[in-house]
Amino acid sequence: MTNTLKKDFLIRKATIKDSDRINSLSTELIGSPIGDRKRIFQKAIKHKNYLCLVAEFNKKIIGFIDMWAFPDVSHGAYLAQIQNLIVAKEFRGTGWEHI
Repeated sequence: MTNTLKKDFLIRKATIKDSDRINSLSTELIGSPIGDRKRIFQKAIKHKNYLCLVAEFNKKIIGFIDMWAFPDVSHGAYLAQIQNLIVAKEFRGTGWEHI
C-alpha cells in the first residue's frame, strides 16, 4: 500500500454526528431495524462502557465496530463484547492492500 492511501484511511472514535451513516451501514447489511437505531446509538454513545469506532476512507465512513465493556465476576475484570462489525458492501472482502 502506498503512503498516500494510508493517509486517506482513518480509524477514529464515533460521535453522535455519525449516527446517520452508522444507521445506513446497519440497514445495508441487516435490513430495517426493529426499533429506533438512531435513538439507541445516541443513548449508547453517552455510556461510559460503550465504544464505537468508525473507519473512514477519503473522509467517508466505510465501516464501524461497536462494543460494550462489562464486569465479569468469574474473571474478576472487565470484558468487552463486540456487538457489530459492519463494512460497506463495496469494501467487503477487498482486504487492506486494496484500499
